[in-house]
Amino acid sequence: MIPDASFPAINGLGIDTKDPKAIAAKVQAMFLEIMLKSMEDSVGAEDGMFGGSANADIYRGMFREQMASAIGAQMGSPLE
Repeated sequence: MIPDASFPAINGLGIDTKDPKAIAAKVQAMFLEIMLKSMEDSVGAEDGMFGGSANADIYRGMFREQMASAIGAQMGSPLE
């Protein structure tokens, strides 16, 4: 039996720490976001309509987060 553990780092994210599928889905989304960032960095995506401004970095970060969530949702649960 797994002992009751507290995860203070993810408690503020609104994830039920008792549900391993919810935790695994969040970890999967974080991994996908890191993968998308690496892919973006490898092709020099800064040379676009928005250039290399701070606003573009914020927009790209939000876009990566949403893309990672959407890809993760399409993939299904990582524990199945």
